[in-house]
Amino acid sequence: MGTIIGGPSLGDGYGILTPTPAEDLISRAKCLILRAMPTSFPDVTASRDLFDTISEAAVRAGLVSCNEVQVISGAYADGHAFARLSERALLRLWSLLALRYGGSDVGGILALQVPVHKLGLLGEIVNHAASPTEAFDQVVRFSRLLNQRARIGQKRTASHLTVVYGGSLQADTCQAGLDAGIIWSLAHLALLPGRLFGADVYPERATLPGAHLRDVAGLYRIFGRSIDLDAGQPGLCFAVAALRGLHKAPEARLLSHLEGAAALHVAALPPCELLGDRVRAFLEGNLAGGPPPLEEIAKHMGFSKRSLQRALNAEGASFAEILDDLRRARAKVLLADGRQSLSMITYLLGYTDQAILSRAARRWFGASPRNL
Repeated sequence: MGTIIGGPSLGDGYGILTPTPAEDLISRAKCLILRAMPTSFPDVTASRDLFDTISEAAVRAGLVSCNEVQVISGAYADGHAFARLSERALLRLWSLLALRYGGSDVGGILALQVPVHKLGLLGEIVNHAASPTEAFDQVVRFSRLLNQRARIGQKRTASHLTVVYGGSLQADTCQAGLDAGIIWSLAHLALLPGRLFGADVYPERATLPGAHLRDVAGLYRIFGRSIDLDAGQPGLCFAVAALRGLHKAPEARLLSHLEGAAALHVAALPPCELLGDRVRAFLEGNLAGGPPPLEEIAKHMGFSKRSLQRALNAEGASFAEILDDLRRARAKVLLADGRQSLSMITYLLGYTDQAILSRAARRWFGASPRNL
């Protein structure tokens, strides 16, 4: 798991290494689009090109041999030239790399070796983004193309842009390997402003899984020195002021072509989990003080408001039902515990008035909060 940005080691025949006319770029992009196409596979999948890119960087670093890479990929392949691999191949590779290197920071070390133009279809889209915020938007939208299970979300305020890593975890997997993949993903995101716009910008804060790091100091040149370890959901927080003004000429025609193809391929991938479960998980961490508006939740998950509502309806769910069920379950625990005041419970459930909590409790439990 844990790979959000990544892609093929394509060689000079496919990679876009020097500026070329738009028509030539589109022609070359067809190779990337073909390699991104999903095929049927009875498991959660990741891009084969992504696996190849990571493994080639690891071979150059002397962490694995070509034979070892072939054994891992062969065990989880389906025999098609451009097929996706089972996610388990990626997890097994990261677990081996973390073991050989001695820590999950191997994800950051290898990310430094892979430039933007080597990151496959998503990398090509990001490489032509006109601004950092546009680049992050594209990662949010197309992350499943590279790892079907992984999720990138973002939150924006007037002063900060926060990019977070999410997604369910594969069971029975080496935690150091999972952490290495997460760090690889966040490293590419942290490096985007510098790589795309030549700006010396670090995140104001980087939250990383830190239980299996060998040397956190080695990550300073990627994330800066404000690194929090095991302090919550992995992610990066950028100051909006530091990103403001970073801009380059848009290539609207090329981007439209690439984004359209990527959207089709991502839509063809079956979901790894119910969308309603993802919405509930997001709300669980953002309920206190009032839940975010549906528009913000939809953008966090790479949807428009309307498309999120349609997708939930297709699962037989709705945002209002998910929110109400979460509040009911949390209220049951908080009221039974008895240590929180009713005003605090009102806040923790995201209500603005204690009277609203009282009406909800009578509907849920047939009694007032105070009696409960």
